[in-house]
Amino acid sequence: TILHTTASQGHKELSSLLLQYGAAVDVYDSQGVPPILYASKESHVLLVNETVALLYEWGASLEHHLPGEAGVIWDVKLQSLPMFHNKLVKRRCEIVNLNQRKDLIGQTCTVEKYIAKKDRYKVTTEHARETFLVGRNNLKRRDRTPDDPGYYVTFEDGEYKRHTFESN
Repeated sequence: TILHTTASQGHKELSSLLLQYGAAVDVYDSQGVPPILYASKESHVLLVNETVALLYEWGASLEHHLPGEAGVIWDVKLQSLPMFHNKLVKRRCEIVNLNQRKDLIGQTCTVEKYIAKKDRYKVTTEHARETFLVGRNNLKRRDRTPDDPGYYVTFEDGEYKRHTFESN
């Protein structure tokens, strides 16, 4: 698909535009590979490229249908990337059941990391950019969709421009 091509080339803005227009984030090519695997080819053990993060934020699954050794190699590579060690890290979520800060209930955030010692997630709200810790019961996964992208991309004067807006 076109999304496979833009993901493999690291075109984050064009991938974002395709997703906003309804491109399926988990479609497989003829070999059983989803776009996120194409995008992650350039990712290293501690560094994930922006296109991988974008696809993951839009709900991309790490499942693939690669047979045999090729599938095993990809599984090992994906497990080496820290952002995939916890199912909520780097995902977009909605804040729920937060009694200490009722003003934040319903706000969307990005889960930055999991802090095992405290059994809490470090999150950053999308619009106020406020960072704090919350428990697992205070987060509900809310992937981006064409109806709730949180931003839109335009192509003006030969370059892509990202425009954000309130999506809560």
